[in-house]
Amino acid sequence: MFPVGDSRFEAADFLTFLTKGIGNLDGLTVTYSEDRRNFDKPTIYARNQARIPVRWQLNDLNEWAKTPDIAEFSRDDTGSNPMSFGGLISISLDSDARVALSKDGDNGTREWELQVLADETLRGALFDDSAALFVGALSDDPLELSVPLFIGFTYDSNASAKAAAGDDVTIYRNGQVLATTAINNASYEGMEALAADVYLGAQARAGVSAEFGNWLSTFWFSHKLVTAADMVNLNDIYVAMQRAQRSPQLAGIF
Repeated sequence: MFPVGDSRFEAADFLTFLTKGIGNLDGLTVTYSEDRRNFDKPTIYARNQARIPVRWQLNDLNEWAKTPDIAEFSRDDTGSNPMSFGGLISISLDSDARVALSKDGDNGTREWELQVLADETLRGALFDDSAALFVGALSDDPLELSVPLFIGFTYDSNASAKAAAGDDVTIYRNGQVLATTAINNASYEGMEALAADVYLGAQARAGVSAEFGNWLSTFWFSHKLVTAADMVNLNDIYVAMQRAQRSPQLAGIF
């Protein structure tokens, strides 16, 4: 998990926070692009003592966070290294592309990303940088604007048909499979373990770019294949978290 803005994991200087996870995914230092108190809009918190963040408002310019590359963030197409990730997002009408989560640096270091394109469609991409190409899945329709959307991404790392690896990417919206079109390429050989940092709210091609606008909340990354049933359950949790912020009776549970 990336507990952005959670005072239990955030350093006193508001410049870094720590991930919460299992094994090597636990306790990673994540660095804000600037002192978070200087962000254009404040983080919105739950009404409880833990100050769990509800929304991390970003300005699509110079507000993002990153954590150093580790092996668990580098997956491949051997059939035994799946990955899943996701979180809550809200987007506004924008003519620019913006990235929610990525391990996607300059050419030669790209691996994967979740990106909202300029037409508000959503793309999950896997990069084969040796061949300078990508595969993945692209939503058939634009995402809804200015509403909370729980987005999930899974890739099963199926090694049997790399040329059709995009068929093995599944994107979820609010717990249900999102209608997408696979992006395949006969020359795709697979992702490679490369030295790119993981960015939350941006990518890092030739300098940080495609910064996210509007807000993100409670992103996570897993080296397990999250099932469709799990995505339904996760969506229920996200819905409950949002409802809790509007209910005096529930506030403080999450």
